[in-house]
Amino acid sequence: MATARHARLSRRRRSRARRAALGLGLAAALGAAAVGADDVPAPPLPPPTTPLALDPLAALTRHLAAAPPTARLQFAAIALDELARRYADELEAAAHDPRDARDPAGAQRWRAAARHSIAEAHALAASLTTARDVAIFVDPGPTLRFVFHGRTVMVDAPRLSGPRTLNEHIAERYCRMAHCPEVFAPGDDLPAGDQPWSSWSFGGNQPARLETSSGLDFRFSDLEHMGERKRAALELVAALEHSARLLGWYRQRGVFVEWPALHIAALPGSGSSVLVVNTAGEYLPFAARSWALPRSPIAAWYRARLDGRRFRYVFENAETIFDAP
Repeated sequence: MATARHARLSRRRRSRARRAALGLGLAAALGAAAVGADDVPAPPLPPPTTPLALDPLAALTRHLAAAPPTARLQFAAIALDELARRYADELEAAAHDPRDARDPAGAQRWRAAARHSIAEAHALAASLTTARDVAIFVDPGPTLRFVFHGRTVMVDAPRLSGPRTLNEHIAERYCRMAHCPEVFAPGDDLPAGDQPWSSWSFGGNQPARLETSSGLDFRFSDLEHMGERKRAALELVAALEHSARLLGWYRQRGVFVEWPALHIAALPGSGSSVLVVNTAGEYLPFAARSWALPRSPIAAWYRARLDGRRFRYVFENAETIFDAP
């Protein structure tokens, strides 16, 4: 009995020892992973590449959703006419394509189908004259889709490489007629915003603090160049506020802001600054210098602004920002 009891005790001790070793090993592994995560450098911020722009077709269809029915009917008629023109262009190009000689029967079938598509597009455009309205959708591709008279019509380009070109022709032609520049870029519909203000605060042993209407304050360790620093701070705040309104305008129209990539950068070779909004390097104009601003609080400020939240941050030793050459 004593021997059996001793054996059971020994097995329990070995089991506890194995569990303890496993726990230590897991803790060590987690600790190593945590240290490794700290050691992994943050990805570099994307440089500015191209100005931010809305997709013309998506922007136009979003605009037309709130327009009178006559505007949607005009757009659909233009789209169907452009579709017919693209098929006619393809027919003309195919007449001089030597590859058709290899499969004359197939080429003949394609030409017949193209002529049918042209006739159908013209007939559908004519039937719009009796329609009260048309629903407009953009499907993946991107492909336009209309619904009117209880029928669904797909505006498919004749070539696989052609949808985007066809859609650009449609948007450009409609906007030549309807004059819609503010559909693609902000104009009078961008709020003007209030004039930024600032005030100095001096208290006890605290350094001078410049408080601004933006919620971004600047604390200086000395009282030198106060006038110049205030002017620079107000210029910066005005540029931040204007670019935030711009960013909000684009965000309301479907642009996705990649917050980890958002930063202010100098535009190479231009002498101006921009607000980079995504990892592709697309940017908006920024009407001030790309001061030596820490990225995280600036990105947090933009996000709070666009979400309608209050945000306050104090830049310490702000002379390092504004006194830099």
